[in-house]
Amino acid sequence: MLIGILCTGLLSAFIGLVAYFGQYMGTFVISIDEYAINLGISLSDSADYSDPSTRLLVNPVEKALPVTFGDIAFKDAISTDGDMDVTGNNNYIAYTFYIRNEGNVSVDVSLNLATLTVTNGVDSAVRVAVIEDGNVDSDGNITMKDGMLYMKSEENKDQVTYKLLTDEQKELYDQFRVYEFKTDHFGDYVMENFNPADQKKFTLIIWLEGWDEDCNDSIKSGQLKMDLSFKIVGISEED
Repeated sequence: MLIGILCTGLLSAFIGLVAYFGQYMGTFVISIDEYAINLGISLSDSADYSDPSTRLLVNPVEKALPVTFGDIAFKDAISTDGDMDVTGNNNYIAYTFYIRNEGNVSVDVSLNLATLTVTNGVDSAVRVAVIEDGNVDSDGNITMKDGMLYMKSEENKDQVTYKLLTDEQKELYDQFRVYEFKTDHFGDYVMENFNPADQKKFTLIIWLEGWDEDCNDSIKSGQLKMDLSFKIVGISEED
């Protein structure tokens, strides 16, 4: 995935910045490495696993504007397999997919969000949310086994964003654990004892956080390229 940034004049942290998701490169790639493939790990963008694959392609969002955590339709994203069509508000990427162990052995699998290219510090204002086994219950509440929120800071940068959230949105935000962007990659998450026939659901959401103080002209023309991969812990090449 490639994010190109064009600032046309800073009016506020929320206006005057135009982000092009996938302007030059078409997709965000989700993949599993050869070791995982050999052990029977596979991916799918449907819960019924009607079309298993070793590689999924997430459609880009073009001409996206900065949004904030409270603008994200988390319930719709969690409830929609594959790409979510954010009709009338195509300002962020939302994609739900599944990973299954179709092999014969229990394995530990790491989820790796890798930063491949960064220019002009654009990663300073980007947010990446990863939700494991998200669900919307009968009362309309969002539950998840785990939630990871990535941002470029050792400390949470969303103080302003958080203050503007509703009580319901704050409850959702508080379910996420904050990870820091790093130069080469930003935090690995491990699924331990991923047994034969086990299946996990993940929802990936990527946006440019409009209330981040770094969402300004300093990231003009910046680019961020990332990918997401699953690897077997202990035997994959980079472990």
